[in-house]
Amino acid sequence: MPVPTVASVMTRDVVTISEDTRFKDIVALLTDRGISAVPVTDSDGQLVGVVSEADLLAKEEYRAGLDRAPTLLPTPDPEEGSRRAEGLTAGDVMTRGAACVRPDDPVVAVARRLAQANVRRMFVLDETGQLVGVVARRDLLRLYLRPDERVRDDVCELLGEVVGGDATGIEVRVDHGVVTLRGSMPTHAQGERVTRAVRALPGVVGVEDGLTRSDAEAPVSPAGGGAALSEERQAGGRGRDAEHPTPPVVVGVSGIEEEDAPVVAWAAEEAARRGAALRLVHVYVALPYTTPVMLNGPIPPLDDEAVREAGRAALDRAANQVRATHPALDLGTELTGGQPELALRTESATASLLVLGAHHHGPLAEAVLGSTAGAMSVTSACPVVAVPVDRQPSAPDGPVVVGVDDPGTARAAVEFAVAEASRRGVDLHAVHCWAGQAALGGEVPDEPERHEQVLAEATAELAERWPDVRLHTTSVRGDALSELLRRSDDAALLVVGTHGRHRLGAVVLGSVSRALLRSARCPVAVVRPRG
Repeated sequence: MPVPTVASVMTRDVVTISEDTRFKDIVALLTDRGISAVPVTDSDGQLVGVVSEADLLAKEEYRAGLDRAPTLLPTPDPEEGSRRAEGLTAGDVMTRGAACVRPDDPVVAVARRLAQANVRRMFVLDETGQLVGVVARRDLLRLYLRPDERVRDDVCELLGEVVGGDATGIEVRVDHGVVTLRGSMPTHAQGERVTRAVRALPGVVGVEDGLTRSDAEAPVSPAGGGAALSEERQAGGRGRDAEHPTPPVVVGVSGIEEEDAPVVAWAAEEAARRGAALRLVHVYVALPYTTPVMLNGPIPPLDDEAVREAGRAALDRAANQVRATHPALDLGTELTGGQPELALRTESATASLLVLGAHHHGPLAEAVLGSTAGAMSVTSACPVVAVPVDRQPSAPDGPVVVGVDDPGTARAAVEFAVAEASRRGVDLHAVHCWAGQAALGGEVPDEPERHEQVLAEATAELAERWPDVRLHTTSVRGDALSELLRRSDDAALLVVGTHGRHRLGAVVLGSVSRALLRSARCPVAVVRPRG
């Protein structure tokens, strides 16, 4: 089944205004259309901001130039609120920037973003930055109208992607959107991943988990080194100091032991190569607190201590693994609560490298399970390495391979790759793929030379600066994804770049990079351009 995308549910007929639109005209538009916000575009159709009811109501809160009145709406900056209150046009009162998605983004990922950002809508931009639609909460609610038969087909396909042949013995029933699963799973972690993925499928109202786990789940016990762990959180692996001029390598610890082990092992080896400290970070998600209406009063907050204790145990396991293989490595740990992406983004600001685990699921499983590595690759302040957790690396002693797109975006990736090759004492392969069209009865005469020039510009001066690294350059006419996946079979590390930011500040991770994170046989490093 195709992964449900924003394009399949978004509203395409979007009314827009310009920065010159008058205040009262905006109010009339929102009232007549029954909408709560309207996008603001420039003369080229590029989204520059949004005017919402909250932006307009600032005029009530700061009416007549008085000091701040009793708060009607949260305004973090009184001066900003006062400026909007005096505004006469959309350009005066709008919020610059807006929550945006792409037409090919999976709807389940957008639903998570809407909930996390606590916004009612997101605007849809194409690859050129043009506004092509809007997706609102009501658009996503329509997914719950999908027939049970289609939901069951999706569940069966998802099971095939996540567990492969092990899914043949799983019984799936769907009644009014409630999915019932019966059967046996080989591991507890795999069973949890299946139920979490099914719960996130479009149209699923709930999941009745009747799956048995073949392995015995080890009970979570108090971390034996709790006191020492707390001291490590304060003392080890944070930032740059005289002993470690290189910022630390930060590794995200998921809490699933069999998945954390290869990621932590790779990160420890990398930190040792760099002469850097290693920082283990686990981010727990606090249990939700709700206050339902009860005859005898509200339910008290849920206790998060069990969640924190599981996180401490996961960090203890990872720390013990590192001490067993790299006893001299400066090691620090951090246990924190919140949204993993936000916490890891903060950690990346003082890190030289962020290392995360990557699952090799199909596109449907990735859409519903999400991808922390994919998300962090476009928001992290430092390079991100995704280490496969569900297959053995193909060639840990192989060369470093870097994909070269264009000199501007590839330079940072190339410099990262050559440094990695030098540390490992291996060759560097720079690969540039292009899809030229041959003329009828002949070839395009200047295409090969032009693309060789792209490689030459991206790798200029490397031989002089890194004489110990043997460089191989290859210009290939063909599909970049297929070529880089093939080369990942024999590589120790595959390095790719991103395509920078569009004008609203959202970083774009290309489809090739996303597919490599999902399917490459070796660890994949994603390096953003500087600036």
